[in-house]
Amino acid sequence: MKSVYHILLIILSLNTIDAMAQGEHPYIKNLKASMTGSQVYVSWTTKAGFSCQDIEVQLATLSNPFTTKAIYYGICGDTAERDYNILLDSPFVNQVNILRLDLGSFGYSDQIEFFALNIDGAEVFPNPINENSLLRIENTNREMLSLEIWNYLGEIVVQENVDQGEIELWSFGLTNGWYYYWIYREDKLIGRGKFIK
Repeated sequence: MKSVYHILLIILSLNTIDAMAQGEHPYIKNLKASMTGSQVYVSWTTKAGFSCQDIEVQLATLSNPFTTKAIYYGICGDTAERDYNILLDSPFVNQVNILRLDLGSFGYSDQIEFFALNIDGAEVFPNPINENSLLRIENTNREMLSLEIWNYLGEIVVQENVDQGEIELWSFGLTNGWYYYWIYREDKLIGRGKFIK
């Protein structure tokens, strides 16, 4: 029964937790947002020639107006594309978030939507993972916990008992792709999330 539950969550999370702008924008491309723990990882690329403009990262919901969560100050003279990314704290949890970039006198980027689950108890940072990435678990008493990592096909690739607060994800030798993790304390789910390698 647990595996059916996990597969259903994987399918739902593929459609709700991550978002990417689909349209063609004259100044911004590859606008993406994904949940990592209780934060939102946002990335985008400015196209060549877009410069001297501050970029405000804004969030809203259907019932809350857009508010600025972060500002990148313009750098004049960019003649090439430039990648940006940021981790935003305090998304609107357990509801659909609407993200856009305010491009100053150039208007707004396309909007993307994602669902921000309240995932307490664990987080992966940085995400996408690299050799320094850690799965951080709230486990100050060093209790024995059960960790399961599933791939996007719904197959368990890691199943271990852990008692530390930080786990090096690189040590599992995972191949490139999306992964979903569940952490249990005595069969009670205490943390879940996903990461990409």
